[in-house]
Amino acid sequence: MVIALALLCICVVAATAYRSYRSYSQPAHEFDWSSRGLSDFHNGTYYPSLAFRNGINPYSREMSQKYPVSAPSRPCPPITYILHQPFTWFELHTADALFFIYNTCLLLLLAYVGVWVSNGKVQIGYWLLVSLVLLISRPGHITLFTGYYTPELVLGTLVALHFAKSKPTISAIGMLVASAKPTFILPLILLMFARKNYRALALGIVLCTVAGVGGLAWLARDSSIAEVIQGISEGQVEFHADETEFPVNTWTRVDVLGMFAKIINWVPEDKVYLASMFGFVLIPCVVIRQIVDREVDSGMLGISSLIALLTILLGIYHHSYDCLLVVVPWVAITFFSSKVMVEIQPKTKWFLGVLLSIPLVNYLSTQSARNGLGLEQTSFTWQAITLINGACLSLALIIVLAVGWRLAVSHAIQKDFGR
Repeated sequence: MVIALALLCICVVAATAYRSYRSYSQPAHEFDWSSRGLSDFHNGTYYPSLAFRNGINPYSREMSQKYPVSAPSRPCPPITYILHQPFTWFELHTADALFFIYNTCLLLLLAYVGVWVSNGKVQIGYWLLVSLVLLISRPGHITLFTGYYTPELVLGTLVALHFAKSKPTISAIGMLVASAKPTFILPLILLMFARKNYRALALGIVLCTVAGVGGLAWLARDSSIAEVIQGISEGQVEFHADETEFPVNTWTRVDVLGMFAKIINWVPEDKVYLASMFGFVLIPCVVIRQIVDREVDSGMLGISSLIALLTILLGIYHHSYDCLLVVVPWVAITFFSSKVMVEIQPKTKWFLGVLLSIPLVNYLSTQSARNGLGLEQTSFTWQAITLINGACLSLALIIVLAVGWRLAVSHAIQKDFGR
């Protein structure tokens, strides 16, 4: 069985590599949606990191004019391009292969972590089975196919939450990695504050600040910080003008504001996303604050961590590949239900397992499915399909919040009776 699972994993990785090769995205200023193989690696990682190394502002129009990318880089912190510098030492095709292997290893590591924290040990059979499911899953496949660096962000977030109490320095390093994308680090900071992870949070903020200031200083060595920031502002105007990023035109958004904007055909501004995030995390933070000293597991499988992971996904701009955030709790609930999250009733855990499974296996909400079904981008049926993942995650968060609140209330009652 172990050999069969290993061979199946190899076959899935090989098939994904072949698909990436057949649909390879040739670097160009115009994005071709019919050829998306490793497109995210080219546009979001390799060329922006190369520009950064050469002292060119990756967020500016200069970068999108000098390098074959379709738009300036998203407003990611400089740590994004610092982390990926090693890939810029190679020419593009070699870097493509290395990053594909690297991403594959990170997905296997994510599966390993899921089995390890859930079972207390790693049995090869379970690890290979989870790896196979993860490689086949929608977020796992699209991550490998387009070359996004989501596994880094997910592992960084999990490390930050898991070691926040026991090893704050390691947790801070996890925060630094997670800070490579603002939509991960911003809600994570608020949620870790609610979890009373003060030492890890302070260390993490220091590391993120040093990396950010150092990166901006590097870009400004031949100009000024003001000019770098101006370049960022100008580049973001061009980035946000891309209609393919509008909520109604995407089929991968899972965040609550993205779903609401899709329903009413609205294009929110960045400040609206930030404001909604602060409002959205309020209730999860209150619940976490009440249970953080009472939950059985203070690591990544604690109730507060599950609330945090779902809140990060739903609270601000996220796509289907970011659903890798729920892989570890999904593994725990699906394969080791009796050993984990003892505060949750078995039937509730079963239902949560189903809700967390749907975003992992939902291949209906894909461009290929839309074309195969012959649906128009703006049709009611298609828009309803694209809301499935977010709806399942939202229901899962509501359930876990209810569990957390019930836990807080029961402890309060016991405390009163104890008097």
